[in-house]
This record gives sequence, C-alpha cells and structure tokens, in this order.
Amino acid sequence: MECADCRERLPDFLLDELPESEAVLVQEHVALCTACQATYKELKGTGRALDAIPSMRPAQANREFSTRVLEAAKEESAKIIHSLPPERRLRLEARRATRQQRQATTPPTPPPARSRGGIVPLLLAVAVIAAAAFFLIPRSGAPQAGAVGTLVIQAGQVEQFYRKAGQNWTAATAGQPVHANDAFATGDDGRARFELAGGGAVLLGPASELRFLPSDEPIPVLCAELAKGEAGVERPAGDAAAPAWVLRCPALSVRLPPGARAYLTMPKDLAAAPCTVTVVQGQANVAAGRSATVTVKAGETATLKKDKLESASAPGGAASGLPAWRADLLDEAELGAWISGAVRITGRRSDGLLVELSYGFGRAEGLEDWRCEKSGKRLAAGSRGGVQVPSDARFTLAFPLAVPAGVEAAVNAETPKDNQWAFAVLEHAGGRVSVDLGKEAVLQVDVKPHPRAARLEYRNRPQAAERVSLEVRTEGLESQAVLATATGRTPPLPLPKGFEGPGDVWIQSPLGEGLVLDGLRVTGLLPREWLRKRLTTP
Repeated sequence: MECADCRERLPDFLLDELPESEAVLVQEHVALCTACQATYKELKGTGRALDAIPSMRPAQANREFSTRVLEAAKEESAKIIHSLPPERRLRLEARRATRQQRQATTPPTPPPARSRGGIVPLLLAVAVIAAAAFFLIPRSGAPQAGAVGTLVIQAGQVEQFYRKAGQNWTAATAGQPVHANDAFATGDDGRARFELAGGGAVLLGPASELRFLPSDEPIPVLCAELAKGEAGVERPAGDAAAPAWVLRCPALSVRLPPGARAYLTMPKDLAAAPCTVTVVQGQANVAAGRSATVTVKAGETATLKKDKLESASAPGGAASGLPAWRADLLDEAELGAWISGAVRITGRRSDGLLVELSYGFGRAEGLEDWRCEKSGKRLAAGSRGGVQVPSDARFTLAFPLAVPAGVEAAVNAETPKDNQWAFAVLEHAGGRVSVDLGKEAVLQVDVKPHPRAARLEYRNRPQAAERVSLEVRTEGLESQAVLATATGRTPPLPLPKGFEGPGDVWIQSPLGEGLVLDGLRVTGLLPREWLRKRLTTP
C-alpha cells in the first residue's frame, strides 16, 4: 500500500469503517512507515491527550450534555457524508449496512467496567469526524440544499452512481430528483435529459459519464463535469449579468451565458480524437490549461489540439453541431411547438419517437398540420371542437409516419349516412394502406404484386355516431393491417416486407357534403431523420 492510499483510509480506519481486508493493509503499512505513523498518532492522539488533562479525568455523567453532543456529532457526520464524492459515499454506506446486519445477529457485549461518563468518547468522535472532514470533503464548495434538477427522459441504459448500498451503478429512474455530486452514466444505447430547477436542460449522449457539482452561487447555477462521452447544455435566455453556467471536462472548461446552447465532446483517447465544443446558439467562453480563453459563437467549433484551442466555423453551420442523439431526447413541449394538434409521446426508439396526435375531441383549434392539394381548402374546426372536412379535397399530414401507425376517426351522428370518404396511412411510391367508407367499409392494401382487401359493415344504424379505426402493426417479422368498426374487425391483411414506411397520412371526402368528425386521432413512428431536420431548422 502506498502512503497516499494509507493516509486516505486513516480516518475510516479510526472510525472502524474499513473492511477487514483494507484495515489489515493499513495496520501493516502504519507499522512500517514512520510518516504514516505520525499522521496516525496525530489523529488518534486527540483522544489520548485528553487523558493527560486532570480536568478531563472521570467525572459524573451529564445525560443532557451527552445527548446534545451526540446529536451534534450525528448532524456533522451527516453533513460530511452528504458532501463526499459518490464513490466514497457508496463505500461508507455499504460498510454501514454490513455492520448493522452483523450487529443485528450478534448479541450485545457487556459494557466495560471503567467509563468516562460518555463525555470523552463523544468528544473523541467529534474530533475524528472533524479530521475526516478535513481529509475527505471535496473542496469544490458546499452542497446545495435543494435538487439541481430532475431526470425527465431516459432512453436505453442509464445508471446512477451510489443509488443502492453495495452496488456501484444502478438503473436510474425517470422523474427522480438530481442533487449536487450525483453522477450518471449511459450505455452505448443510452441517452438522458435533465430538466434543471432554474430552467434549461442538460443532455447526455451515449457511452457518457457526467457528474453534477456543487455551486456557491445564491441563484441556481449549473456546474457539471463530463468524464467521457458527449453532453449538451441548453440555457434559457435571461439576465445577461447572471453568472455563467459551467460545463467542464478534464481537458477544458466551457462557460455559458444566458441564451447559449453548446455541446461538449470528451473522447476516451485525446491522442486519437480531439476534445471539441460546438455552439449552436448564443456564444460560450472556452478555456484549456494555460491557453487564452476563446469566445466561440453560434455555428463555430473550438477544438483542443496539443493543448491549444483553435476556433473555426463548423461545416454546415450551427445545425451540424447538434449530435445525432439529440433528436432522441425531444420532450412533448418541444414537439408541441412544431405540431398544432395535441401531441403525446408514447415511446422512444432508436429510429424515432412513437407519438399520438389528436385533432378535435373538444379542441376548437390545432388543424394547421393538414395541408390541402387545392388552394383555398382547409380543415375547419366544428362548433363543438370537431373537424369539418370539405368535399372534393384531400388533406395530407405535414409529416410522414412509419409502422406502427394508425388512424381513428369518430364520425359525428349528424353526418349523412350516404356520405363517402376515405383515409390512408403509409402512402409512398411502393403503395398504400387505405380505407374507403360509403355503404360499407373497405380496407385495401394496394401493394404490388398482391393487393388485398377486406370488408365490414359500416354505419348500419342511421344517424348514429361511429368510430372507425385502422391499425398497422408488426407481429413477429410481418406487418399487418386491421380495420375495425362498430360491427367488428377484419382479419389481419399482411404487408410485404419493407413496406413499413415512412409514408403519408391523408383524409378526403370526394363525394357528398357534411362530413363531420368529432375527433381524429393519428398514431405512428415519427422518423428520427425528420426530427433531426426539424431541430436544425431555424
């Protein structure tokens, strides 16, 4: 054991917090090393020195004083433990759990015959805790009282250091609070989004490791360290005089004023790939070692080469600074800013977001997502929040969807029974899946070389409301289309392999007037490439 390792473990050794295997190594090293012996005696001598003071010899116990000192010692110990780095907190918690379990199964030993009334042991505990604080508390500042933020989105493998005693890394849970000194890691397929308490977000890419650090600022200020991988910080606009947020890594430090968005990449091997900072909005100040601070503006990238920072325009401008995994961490608020209907994210996949879009259903607005092939034609909101579809016009959803996809239409009771209309999903150059509705409902899979169709009764009760739904889903290795009305469901119609989309969704009323839908619900996979393109559009 080296001297540095021994001195690091001495406070735990004195507190009897070391595992037996480590305690033996410390004891052997102290017996052989005069420098570590001196440190050991200095720490332990606090208690022995009390024996030499006459006023500190055995005295009548004072229960109230003992209780106060014990409570103060517990509070100080709790503060110290909370301030420890995650890895030390983990070791301490694991050892305590083991000791408590051992004590629970071992009968208590009788008290020693000679006692100092409880005062000296308590003072010794306080002294040792103070020594432990000196050796173990990080010098980066006191921990914040409240949470730094919340983990709101995670995809793939995301773990947190020190969540369960005895386990180094355990699965993180969406919705859990995030505090100073908490560390998170993502797997090769992992991504994480943290919403900060004061607004803004931190985004963690795949195969990355990030730790939130304490801050001495009286207002919420982000301070985080990226150990490896990729991370982004998106800070909302605000008071220009507000303190900068700091995102750093072992190689450099990035300071972001209000309104800045920047992404930091820290490779495993700096010799093989440089450390980079790309700013996509606002500006950031980047520093590395003794190099002069570089101001990086939107659309520029700072690269660390041989301990020197170089700044240049990013190829493709600010849009190229968005990493591919950023699209996987979109939330409903961001998506809702691009989509007029009520949007809900129902799932996350590597190839896009599973979404549910609702139009009508009591909402009197939000139909701008539907584009008409003929000028002057548009979907209109009904008086009760439904959807009115003009005749002789096709309305196409402004973005494509892929399997699993579906359309559900709630036909208003006042729609004439002989009204003819249709809707489709997954229409592209290879074909389409559509439903024609008139006297009956006909599901058609118009795909060469084997088109298929299935029929159902539709609105067999006059002037009655009815729901019609088309669902295209994957079962095993095959995709299937199923139509449902009030009378039943069609048998699944198989789709050719590779027909999963993405493709267009449309609705039209070619004949008759008065098609009124109480609501229109569309589900599907919003492709990742569309999301990336939309993210980079000013």
